[in-house]
Amino acid sequence: MQSMSDIQKKRLKKTLKEVAVVILAGFLYYLFVRIRGKGFPCIFNELTGWLCPGCGASRMCMSLIRFDFASAFHYNPALLFILPILFTVLAVQKIRYIRTGDYRARLWENIVFAILGVLLVAFSVYRNIYLPPL
Repeated sequence: MQSMSDIQKKRLKKTLKEVAVVILAGFLYYLFVRIRGKGFPCIFNELTGWLCPGCGASRMCMSLIRFDFASAFHYNPALLFILPILFTVLAVQKIRYIRTGDYRARLWENIVFAILGVLLVAFSVYRNIYLPPL
């Protein structure tokens, strides 16, 4: 296995800082939800009365923290399916960035992002027509 060059180490350090910021933000939001008892209200839902593609995400994440996968699926099954795929593609991009310095998304990654976006919007339409409210 080759050792990392100085520039790769610098990119790794930058990436780890970015990941740490995201994890810290997630932890602070977790504390906010635990203290308040609920997440931020959905502006889309407040204005339209419909559930947006992200509605139920806070409750889904809180359920996942408790390893309650059935409840997580109930709150937002589309996000439960999409997030692991999204994280995998983002990890591939970050690894490529660390190795090569190239941060541009590949065509296949953009196609995956587009498909996931369409699935999320389609789920939102479906849940507002056919599923009972959360």
